Formats: sequence, C-alpha cells, structure tokens
Amino acid sequence: MLKDAKLAHDFLHVVPAHSRRVDTLEKIAKALDWSLPEVMGLELIGQADVELMIKTVYVARKVVSYLFEPNAELEAQILTSIYNILLDRQHAGQPIDQPILDLIAEMMTKREATAAARATRPSS
Repeated sequence: MLKDAKLAHDFLHVVPAHSRRVDTLEKIAKALDWSLPEVMGLELIGQADVELMIKTVYVARKVVSYLFEPNAELEAQILTSIYNILLDRQHAGQPIDQPILDLIAEMMTKREATAAARATRPSS
C-alpha cells in the first residue's frame, strides 16, 4: 500500500518535525481509499446518519406534542439532545430499538414539562 502511494516503508514511523504536507496526506488517503478528513482524524460536520435522524425526529415529535408553546429554538434543542443521546448509544454499540426510543421520549417529555413548570411559577 505504501509502495503504491510511492511512500517509503518507514513513512508512518518517521514524522516530520513540523507536520505532514497536504499532498502527502492525500497520497495516504488515496492508498487507503479514505477521504482526506479521515486521514487527518477529522469528522465532517453536517453528515448526519439518516436512519438515526429519522429516529430522532420520531422521538422529538412525541416530546414536542406535549409542549404547550413549542418554538423553533426549543425544538432545535430537543432534536440536538435526542440525536446526541442516540449517537452516543450507537457509538457504544447499545441498542436503539422501539422501547429505547419510547423511554427517551418519556424522559425528554418529563424534562421539558419540569422546565416549563419552573418557568411559569411565580418567583417569590
């Protein structure tokens, strides 16, 4: 693989004093059939897992249906929280099945109901 990329056999063991050049990283990416961000250890922002997003929207709709005054900011916060919970479970290899989705919806609904109750209480 290194030979195909025209790189020395000790290339991965010897790191330049400053850093690798982009053209060198591109050669590594090509040899590995990776993208440049993958070689650099970066995750691309904005590439959401569609199946995970579908599950996120399912849960968020259940939560938002219980809100008296939903707004775009609150809905975005709820979606983000749910997506991050599901993403963490996915990365940990934990199941994301219907009972889990319902449990997360219940947990988030209770959290939002508590927050709404606190916000409407008169201050003493």
